[in-house]
Amino acid sequence: MGRRPTKSSRISLPLDVRMTVGEAIVMLGRDYPGVRQRVLDEQNNIRRHVNVFVGGENVRFANGGATQVTNDSEVRIYPAISGG
Repeated sequence: MGRRPTKSSRISLPLDVRMTVGEAIVMLGRDYPGVRQRVLDEQNNIRRHVNVFVGGENVRFANGGATQVTNDSEVRIYPAISGG
C-alpha cells in the first residue's frame, strides 16, 4: 500500500535524468497511488481541472506535460478552483 499525500505535502523525487513533468507525475504515482489518475488523463495529458506549475510557470501555457524538469525543478500541483 502506498503513501498518501496531505493537502500541503512537500515531496522530493530523486531525478537522475532530465524528464518531462508528465513522466515525473507517473513516477510520483508509483509511491502515491491515485496521484497519477487525479492529475493525468488516460493519455498522460494533464487534466483540464488541474494546474501544474514548474518553476512558477503554468505548464499549460508552455509545453504541457512535455515540459522538462530536472532534479532542481520545483513542481506544484493545484486543483482548478471555480465558483461564484
